[in-house]
Amino acid sequence: MASSNDLRSEFPTSSSGKWVVLQLSSSGEHEKSISVLEKSVLRILRQQVSIFIPAANQKARDDTNVQFIMDGYIFVEYKPEVPYNRLIGTTYFETVLSNSRRQYQLVTDAEILPIRRGVEKLKKSGLNVGDHIKVAKGSFKNLVGYVSSVYDDGENVQVSVGLVSKPLLIDYPASYLVKL
Repeated sequence: MASSNDLRSEFPTSSSGKWVVLQLSSSGEHEKSISVLEKSVLRILRQQVSIFIPAANQKARDDTNVQFIMDGYIFVEYKPEVPYNRLIGTTYFETVLSNSRRQYQLVTDAEILPIRRGVEKLKKSGLNVGDHIKVAKGSFKNLVGYVSSVYDDGENVQVSVGLVSKPLLIDYPASYLVKL
């Protein structure tokens, strides 16, 4: 099991080692920007807290997509003085999870570590230059081509897709592509 110091070096952690679990509303689940959700939490709480959203923001040309690894939930650093109930029923947030004694349902840094690792894995592709791929999302969905460049530690790739007139180079988040 990872020690507290190991966790702090791998990912940002809560100063208390605990996180409050928030359930997103349908508007929150469909928000196309992680930063909008983060700014909303900070604006409503009026406190500086760490926020972990188990999702990856992906942008390809004019198409932006937020891919959640854990649909409907985000984590906010636990501080006893923070009034998390202010978030309940707002545009992006449905409720704060609590137990039968109406205490906040808290999770530890160690408990969300597998989720954090899943988000990092989601961002990375495993694609290599020359791989035959198909575009699975976005405005060029179903086009077939080849990987011509891999960058940002595998999070993004440049793809050469063949159109009628000539090949076109397009940059994509790796998660938009399927290896054939």
